[in-house]
Formats: sequence, C-alpha cells, structure tokens
Amino acid sequence: MKRWLIRAGLAIGALAVLWPTKAEAKARRPSLTLYSQERLWGYGYSKEMTKRILAVQSYIAEYSALYGVDPALVSAVIKCESGFRPDVVSSAGAVGLMQLMPNTKKGWANELGIDGESTNPAFNIRLGTHGRSRLLKRWNGNVARALASYNWGIGNVIKFPDGPYPKETQNYIQCVTSNQKRFEKAMV
Repeated sequence: MKRWLIRAGLAIGALAVLWPTKAEAKARRPSLTLYSQERLWGYGYSKEMTKRILAVQSYIAEYSALYGVDPALVSAVIKCESGFRPDVVSSAGAVGLMQLMPNTKKGWANELGIDGESTNPAFNIRLGTHGRSRLLKRWNGNVARALASYNWGIGNVIKFPDGPYPKETQNYIQCVTSNQKRFEKAMV
C-alpha cells in the first residue's frame, strides 16, 4: 500500500509538471490584444476595417507567437491579401484572409496534421502564419524574399533572389511592408 501511494504521489507530481496551473498557463500565453479601436483609427484604418481587424486579432497574436512571426507582418499580409474579409476568393482560386491556394493549404495542413476550411479565420491564419514562418526561415529572415516567394513563387525567387521582381510582386511587397509599419505603430 505504501509503495502504491509513493507511485501515485510521483504520478501526480509528474502531472503537475505536464499541466500547469491556470495562473501559470495565463502567464505563458501571449497577450491576445494587439490593437485598440482608437489606435487603429488613429493610423488611418476605417471603422469597418477596424471591426474586422479586432475580430481576428486574437488568432493573429496566438499563431504569431506559436510560429515566431511578427504579428504586425501577419496583420499586414492579411490586410493586403484580403482586406480582413475571411470569405474572399481570388480569380486564381486563393481563399480566405491570407489567400491560401488549395494545394498550398493541403500541403501545410498535412504538415501540421490539421484540417479545416480556408474561410475559417483561425484555420486560415494558422496555416498562413505557419507558411510565412517557413518562408522567412528559408530566406534567413529576409521579409522581401519571403513575401516574393509567396506572391511570385519560391522557384522564381530561387532563380532570381534579388529580382527583378514583377511589378505585381513589387507592389505586394510595398503594400505589406508599409502596412506592417502602420500596424507596428498601432499596437497597444
């Protein structure tokens, strides 16, 4: 009996290590508030855009922290890709906030062992942030090359890492980097 109690005590101690208390879990969790309505308005985002940004900021904060990507960069990509509209479908077939192509979505979802709809904000932001993280690692943190890889195709950027990038890709990089600066300033 004494031996079982000792084993049970060890098991309970091990569980305590695996499952932190609520206070410990809260301390480890990133702040899920990135922006305030007033700060977004102050940096030129419309009331409608602000509403859409605030609706998904917790997902941006969570997955940016999980994958080590600047939340202002993720926010800027979403702004340029979809205007924070989760149901947008491009003429090329890209879907959702971060405009995931079906094959890209399938590959990244398989890598993560998850499944979902590209129009689901949490799923879309998770996959899109994971993908941007991979591209940033591939290019040693070079944001312009990572953005060009997603927009123009990684094969093209491997062949022409320093460009010249097509005008559409140049405009995309400009859109994302300028919005990234605005989002950095709008953070609370």
